[in-house]
Amino acid sequence: MEREGPADLSGTRLGVYTLQELLGVGEGTVVWLAEGGGRQVAIRIDAREDAADAEQRFARIRQLDHPRLMKVYGAGRTPDGAPYFVCELNEGQPLSEVLNEGAPLPVERAVAITLQVLDALDHAHRSGLLSLAPEPSGVFLGWDDGVKLRPIHGGDGEPIAAQLASIQPHLAAKRLRYMAPERIAAGRGGPPSDVYAAGVMLYHMLTGRAPFEGHSGEALSREHLLSSVPSLNFANPGVQVSGGVAALVDRALAKRPESRFQSAAAMQRALMSVSGIRLPELAVPAPPAPPPPESLGAAPPGRPPLPTPPRNWPWLLLAGLGLVLFAWVVARVAG
Repeated sequence: MEREGPADLSGTRLGVYTLQELLGVGEGTVVWLAEGGGRQVAIRIDAREDAADAEQRFARIRQLDHPRLMKVYGAGRTPDGAPYFVCELNEGQPLSEVLNEGAPLPVERAVAITLQVLDALDHAHRSGLLSLAPEPSGVFLGWDDGVKLRPIHGGDGEPIAAQLASIQPHLAAKRLRYMAPERIAAGRGGPPSDVYAAGVMLYHMLTGRAPFEGHSGEALSREHLLSSVPSLNFANPGVQVSGGVAALVDRALAKRPESRFQSAAAMQRALMSVSGIRLPELAVPAPPAPPPPESLGAAPPGRPPLPTPPRNWPWLLLAGLGLVLFAWVVARVAG
């Protein structure tokens, strides 16, 4: 029996925005292209969220201002009560699509992406949003692999393990693949939980597979809570990474939060040290376009342009003054 697709909401107004086109479908979420207020945005409707919790989280998210964090402009509720977030429209490719190809990424690329994710997480943590629970579907890569992280995941809640019976198995596995053990067992997270998620993504990028890939939520939960992380070379014998990078991944994926890096910034510094790769610089915005000719003093239509003064006019002026002074001196002497 096929699962029903999302309802067609095209033309629906949410606040000042009108939904136009379905952009994507996730686990209990749909993302729509919308337009209103003179701009296009992405509206993410999440049927899993508690509306009050979503509004409280938006109060924190709206304060974030970092070039590697997707801007969230607003939040609200649909007519049937589901919360939605109004997000910056981003045309980057989700990291999840890259990973779905199943091939390992070059070490330099995987590390550069991870450093940028950690940079965004560090800003969010220092701004008071202590857990984002990042996952590849919320990491968007620009044409130059510049990262934009969607900051609307996370928050404490009911232990995920207690929800597995109500989540479809394939969705439960997808949701748990990058989740820290303490979030699975207790529903609570913090900066070390996001360090764990970043470590899982780095592992996946380096090997072409996640460290744990149970086919059900229950199996995946047990692996995160109890199983040792397979070594990078065991997961993919062709992987060539330094011992320092391998040790860093092991530390990021420690079962106990206190055994991991305690902040995204600490993991970022360590990753740069062991890999020799620096945090990619942010793209410099293009300079503004020159003003149109009208604002540069162009002659109005029908009138010939004024002649352009010669560039050597200062010397001509000095020569003219010299001749006047010479004539004055001659006149004085003759008189």
